[in-house]
Amino acid sequence: MLHIIIHDDQEFIGVETTTPWSRRACRGIIEQDGKLLFSYLKHRNMYLLPGGGIDPGETPQQCVQRECMEELGYEVVAGKPWALVSEYFNGFLRFENLYLQASCIQQNLPTTRTEEETSLGLEARWVDKELLVDFLLGSKPYVAGFEQHPDFILKAIANSHFREVCGLAEYLGVDLEPLAAIFSEGKRITVRLEHVESADGSYHA
Repeated sequence: MLHIIIHDDQEFIGVETTTPWSRRACRGIIEQDGKLLFSYLKHRNMYLLPGGGIDPGETPQQCVQRECMEELGYEVVAGKPWALVSEYFNGFLRFENLYLQASCIQQNLPTTRTEEETSLGLEARWVDKELLVDFLLGSKPYVAGFEQHPDFILKAIANSHFREVCGLAEYLGVDLEPLAAIFSEGKRITVRLEHVESADGSYHA
């Protein structure tokens, strides 16, 4: 399994009085008829593989299955992990996303989207696998006009499509190193690739 570490080369300035906020999440790689399924946030122009934060006591597979049902109304079965992407902003680990392969069993089921997901215009979108990398890197996500976020979330939104490419690189058979070098140029972002053995598909913080 590939572990990609992204950090912005900027140290925290100030005093952290509490444990830094961070989020552990899982995302499903769902392929059908040569296309991959995404959760599209219309008001951010943001394409994310379907998934979300892990609940206490959940396995990564259970997380992907629950999130796909809640967000998109897709019943899926999740399997092995392909990649783990860790994002550091201002010196702190803020986001970890584990990417797992999954298969769709049934779709068009009722959703239970959050108020935020509804306000951002979340909907299912299928994107051609062959065009995916160029499409994501050529599409720029942005913050919706009604949103207010701390600096590290603004950075995460801006970098989200590159992060999804990182999470998909091994699955798609894409050489990530030249893409990372191009993306990082002028942005003060560093990308490090590591291979992590995980025989049982476990996910540890």
